[in-house]
Amino acid sequence: MRRLIPFCGTAFLLIAGSCIFEDPTGPITPPPCDFICGTYPLDSVQKKNLEGIYLVEAGSDMFGSTVVVKWNTNTHMTILTGQDVSYLVLQAGRLDSVFFFEGYWRSQNSRRSGLARFEIRKDAGGRRLMGDSLASDQLIFDGTVSEGNNRPSIPVVFRYQWAIRREILAKKFWVVAHRGGGRMSELLPHSENTVELLRIAEWYGVNGVEIDVRLTKDGVPILYHDNTLNPRLVRKTPMIGPVEEYTFPQLRTFVRLLNGEQIPTLDEALRTIVYETNLTFVWLDSKTEERDLVERMVPLLQQYTAEAEALAGQGLRDSLEIMIGVPTDKVYEEILRYPSFSLIPTITEKSLDRARTLNSPVWAPLWSGGINVADNATARSEGRRIVVWTLDDPQFVQEYVNSSQYDGILSDYPMIVAYYHYVR
Repeated sequence: MRRLIPFCGTAFLLIAGSCIFEDPTGPITPPPCDFICGTYPLDSVQKKNLEGIYLVEAGSDMFGSTVVVKWNTNTHMTILTGQDVSYLVLQAGRLDSVFFFEGYWRSQNSRRSGLARFEIRKDAGGRRLMGDSLASDQLIFDGTVSEGNNRPSIPVVFRYQWAIRREILAKKFWVVAHRGGGRMSELLPHSENTVELLRIAEWYGVNGVEIDVRLTKDGVPILYHDNTLNPRLVRKTPMIGPVEEYTFPQLRTFVRLLNGEQIPTLDEALRTIVYETNLTFVWLDSKTEERDLVERMVPLLQQYTAEAEALAGQGLRDSLEIMIGVPTDKVYEEILRYPSFSLIPTITEKSLDRARTLNSPVWAPLWSGGINVADNATARSEGRRIVVWTLDDPQFVQEYVNSSQYDGILSDYPMIVAYYHYVR
């Protein structure tokens, strides 16, 4: 007789004998789970076979006509939709030939959210997933979702249609989350530019992040976007004005971000990315000028690139590229003053000529300049990759993705970028 191995992933809590999904979005409080506790985890083959493009047979008013099922971490499956920048984050388990999924859904545009529960019954794909070659090849997610904290009761059905194209999976395309996860901190579980958000960025379909780096008064590179400490980013504090006017111990002692986090150092952020995620691209957006920020970032870039490379060599993670952004004239001039500047991996946001001068492996034009076929062709002929920024409008995201002119897109809504990338 087999011994039942209860399964509770890292985002579950065991309370009074019940396993509940620890919803990361704040206001949603799921009831004790009916599905996940006491199930077996899925293996890598089963996860792979679940990925693909699905037709929405019920719930199209909420999730559109098609969705993409994609495993972005070992523990979480993401369902990406083309409707209202909606997505679902689920964990999974199985009992014999029945597969269970539980988590939450959220719409970034409409601000709607709720709980989600699905199952794949044994005659609707479960047996096939267990390796029964004689079983039906249909694959159907049959479930319910809720509005808010109500018990899921709204029918939703996803039916498998086709696999994600091999050439799409093979192509190195960066879905880059703005400010560490999508900027929209009021709709995400953690504040922007935090290690907490970096740990779960992959839930939103991303494989790269852009993070903002400033230098404290005592020379510590930290993650923070705005010019000043202000209510948009921090809780009430006696400290005001630019972060550059304070030492790191002062910021650690007296400042908390909106969701209670501490301002992290760049060292902490890169260590988190290398050892706790499988992200493959990091864009360091240089914010402090004329204070030798580049000089402080380069050793950390080199250290963590080497450590990621060592882990990749052991098969423990994918390769990782970390690059320093060059957004302004002053940062450009600082890079030029750095010894052997042409060896520093940089992302030049200005002209293609400047990317050429710095030997930047990536050129990053602003999206509003339009799809510049001629300049893009020149950049590619020089061996440069092209990442456009910051693109949020779903219509333009689809246009830019389908153009096949770009190697990545930086967005506040990486979920919609990932959706259009996988469905094309």
